[in-house]
Amino acid sequence: MSSPSPADEVPTPGDRSDERPATESTSPAPPPAAASSATAASSAADGGVDLSSPASAREYSRGWAWLVVLAMLAALPVAWLGLREIRLKNDVESWLPADDPNKIALDWFHQHFEQNDRMLVSWETATLEDPRVAAFAEAVLEVPFVVDSVTPQQVIDRMVENRIDRATATARLEGILIGSGRLSVQLSEEGRRRREALVVDLQTRAAAEFDFPLTITLVPEAAQPPAGEGAIAAEEEIATEEVGAANGGDEATAEPAAAAFERGDLQISWPGITPGSERTEAVRAWIESIAGDGDEADARVPLVEAVAFRAGSPVAVSVSVADGEGRKLRPLIDRVREVAAAVGVPPEELRMGGSPVAGAGLNDNVLKAAWNPDAPLWNLPRRSPVGLSLLVGVVLAFIM
Repeated sequence: MSSPSPADEVPTPGDRSDERPATESTSPAPPPAAASSATAASSAADGGVDLSSPASAREYSRGWAWLVVLAMLAALPVAWLGLREIRLKNDVESWLPADDPNKIALDWFHQHFEQNDRMLVSWETATLEDPRVAAFAEAVLEVPFVVDSVTPQQVIDRMVENRIDRATATARLEGILIGSGRLSVQLSEEGRRRREALVVDLQTRAAAEFDFPLTITLVPEAAQPPAGEGAIAAEEEIATEEVGAANGGDEATAEPAAAAFERGDLQISWPGITPGSERTEAVRAWIESIAGDGDEADARVPLVEAVAFRAGSPVAVSVSVADGEGRKLRPLIDRVREVAAAVGVPPEELRMGGSPVAGAGLNDNVLKAAWNPDAPLWNLPRRSPVGLSLLVGVVLAFIM
C-alpha cells in the first residue's frame, strides 16, 4: 500500500489558520477587566449608577434634587416656629471689645445703677394742662414690665420746689420732655359750631397765604382742662415773667403777652416755631382776622375769640421699661397703645419712640420677611422674601 501524498492529507482544525476572515484583527484583545475599570469605579462610588453618559448623570442629580426639596419642606415648620421667636437687639455695647476703656466704664455704671429701657409717649394735642397726660402716666404703670413714668409737669414741680421759677424750669425741659410751643386758638360760639369745616377752610387759606406749612389740629374735648382751673394760667404767668424781665424786672409794669382763657379749640404749629417771632406774629394776626358770614346780608361774624402762644406743647411722658425674661416688645407696645386710647388719645395722634419701640419694629420686619400680609399676594419679593429665596433654591436644585 502506498502512503498518502501531501496533497491528499486532510487538514486538522488547528491547521486552518489560512481560512480566517480577512477583516478579523490579529492583534490581541484587551482584558475585559481593564476595559471597564473606570466605569466600575464610578458605579461603585455612586451606588451602582453608571454616570458615564450625560443622561444618566442628569437623572442621578434629579433624584438628589427631590431629596433636597423634601428635606427643605420638612424643615419649613421648624424654621417658621424659630423665625417667630427671633428677637433682634441692636445693642452697640456688644460691638466694643471687653478690654475697651469705655466698655469697662459702662459695665461699672450698669453694676451700680439700675438699667431700664425708656420710651417717650406723646400725641399731637398734648400740653402741660392736658389732663390725659397725668391719667396716662398713672394708667401705664399697670402694663407688665413698666416700672416708672414721669410727666414734664412732675419734673417742673420738683424744680420749683428747689427754688427754680416755673418759666426757667419749663425752658430747661424744652427739647427733652416739652416741645417748642404752639399757637392756641379759642373759637367763638359760631366758630365752634363750624369747627370741622373751619379747619379745612383754614388749611386751604394757609397754603395760599404763607410760604411755610402750617399744621392745624382740632383739640378734642378730652384734652380740655376742668372748668375754672385756667388752662392758660401757666402760659400767662410765663409770658408775664418774660415781659417783666425784658422791662428791667419790674413786674408791676409787666403786661401779659396774651389774654388768658381756659380752653383752646385749635392748635397751630409749623417747623421752627418760636414765641414772638415774625412768623408767629403774622400767623397770630391772620388767625385773629378770620370771620364768617352771618345771618344778615353783609354781616361778618367773628369765628376766633382769642389767640395765645402756648409754651410747652406738645409734651411727652417718659416711660421706663424693665428688661426681664418673657418680655415681648410687640405685645408691650400694643398694650401701651390701648392705655393711651383708654384715656382719650386718638390712635392717629399717638407718637412713641425709644429703644423698645425700635426693637419691636425690627422684630416686626423680621416676621414680614417671612410673610408680609400687607403686600399684594402676586408681589412675591415683597410678600415673602424668604419664600422667594426658597423658591429660587428649589428651581436651582433641579437645574444645576
